[in-house]
Amino acid sequence: MAKNWALVIGINEYNPVNFSPLRYAKRDAEQVKAFFEQAGFEVCCFTDDSPPLTLPTGQTIPTQPSYGNLITFLQDRFEAPFLSPGDNCWFFFAGHGERHQDRDYLMPIDANSRGQAVIAGLTVNYVRERLSRCGADNVILLMDACRSQGSRDATGIGRESQPGVITIASCQPTQKSWEIEALEQGAFTYALLEALQLSGERSCATVERLGSYLKQRVPRLCEQYGKAPAQVPRISADPLEKQHFILMPQYARQADIDQLKLDVYRLRTKKPSLAETICIRLNALAMGQDLEIIDLLLEIRRDRGSTTVTQAVVDPLSARSADAQPVKEQDPEILNKRQQYRDHFAKAVKAGYPLDDYVINGLRQFQQQLGLSDADVDAIEQPILKPAEEKYQRQLKEREQAEAERKRQAAIAAAEQQRQRDLAAAERKTQQELAAARQRQAEAAATLAQRQAAAQHAQPTVRRASPGDSFSEDLGNGVTLEMVAIPAGEFMMGSPAGEKERRDNEGPQHKVSVPEFWMGKFPVTQAQYQAVMGKNPSHFKNGAKRPVERVSWHDAVAFCERLSQRAGRTYRLPSEAEWEYACRAGTTTR
Repeated sequence: MAKNWALVIGINEYNPVNFSPLRYAKRDAEQVKAFFEQAGFEVCCFTDDSPPLTLPTGQTIPTQPSYGNLITFLQDRFEAPFLSPGDNCWFFFAGHGERHQDRDYLMPIDANSRGQAVIAGLTVNYVRERLSRCGADNVILLMDACRSQGSRDATGIGRESQPGVITIASCQPTQKSWEIEALEQGAFTYALLEALQLSGERSCATVERLGSYLKQRVPRLCEQYGKAPAQVPRISADPLEKQHFILMPQYARQADIDQLKLDVYRLRTKKPSLAETICIRLNALAMGQDLEIIDLLLEIRRDRGSTTVTQAVVDPLSARSADAQPVKEQDPEILNKRQQYRDHFAKAVKAGYPLDDYVINGLRQFQQQLGLSDADVDAIEQPILKPAEEKYQRQLKEREQAEAERKRQAAIAAAEQQRQRDLAAAERKTQQELAAARQRQAEAAATLAQRQAAAQHAQPTVRRASPGDSFSEDLGNGVTLEMVAIPAGEFMMGSPAGEKERRDNEGPQHKVSVPEFWMGKFPVTQAQYQAVMGKNPSHFKNGAKRPVERVSWHDAVAFCERLSQRAGRTYRLPSEAEWEYACRAGTTTR
């Protein structure tokens, strides 16, 4: 079984003179450490307050992520290999990162970045070079490190290529890497841990599927929690075939293993060293129980002139027979057997690809019956496998696109349903409010009708108005309200279009007929308001006969209603036409 070793670093408490402190980088590292340990990884952790670390030598070292501590650890721990081919070496960093003089830097807790020619930080190239000495054939760099001013502001990190490793960065070089308060984590690390734990058809066990998941999930998290512009992780694998490497074996699917086998067949002549590496990883994954992988590994090593085989490969070999002796190409019997195998293999691929274990075992038995060598079978299978694999990958991509489109349409439909529900709820609320308003209007109308009926029943007789007529309403305590007669008549309401300083709401000018009415000779005074309402809201209380102020329209209406009740006749506010008719008093000037 492959071994996993990890170095995890998370830093919050930067010197504020150089960098703004972060909120969740330390927690990101602790969450990654907990997940790795649960998955059986050996983990070395450096955070703001992590406990001392005991090395294999028994020596204890501090783990504050300072420049000196990290450099010492990288130099000492990686001086000699301690992992083997088939193993994985993981590196996770959460903190500030910066590009300086065309080099990418990861910033320790005591780093500075103030334009100096020399910067106190770890270059990503140096970290990658030291990690590559571990002896594992797979190094994975996970960097949530494009941060600045508390918002993880992008500073260009990620432009440098990192040969020989898998690099997964939290965002593109020109983007921000966000921390999400509601999750108490960085968006990238949250999605990363989420992805590594998926199983079944959603599994992200391979680099390729992990990258695809992160590129979709991280922007969605940013949108969900209002972080804009969104960040899109950056994934690179060198060589490219490492995108098919299985990172989490417990979640791997048979299709993942079949893909790696196809890579071996494709690479065995073009890149035999990489093909051997993949075989070793497959053999470790199968714990030496897959005889096809063992045969492939032995063939590759034989072609490369090597007879060295690991114990995990040697043990099962006793059950295997030697390859058939080479035969002449023109032997009709062999040609016929090859054609039989070709037809049989093509039929199996056509029936279903990728091939399952049952079909593969049947093909191997048929191969033995025909007495064909592995070299013969390989030459037959490859021309058939290549188009089948290409078709399979196209179909897989089409299915993924169709599923993505289905989810998109489902999301649109769900949003539309919610919108319709919201509209219906809003309509119900509006109808309820309208019904309540109508009820209030009806009650007010009934009350007004009662008051008018009572007023008409008890209202004193007021003679018909003639120009110059007036009467006084006694408000008590020597306060009176003088009313003057406004005779009926017609006038042109508004102002002509060409009048100087005319406003739009003064037109169009039109003729209005006004019945006779009585109007207060003066604005309502403070004394009159006090006599009717029992209070004086005016700010400038400097004379009982001064106009009352600081009253609203509602206050004025209430004054008229109370005066009507007291006087036994109906008082109200003048209409706009009545006001203008009375003020003009027959004039036509501005």
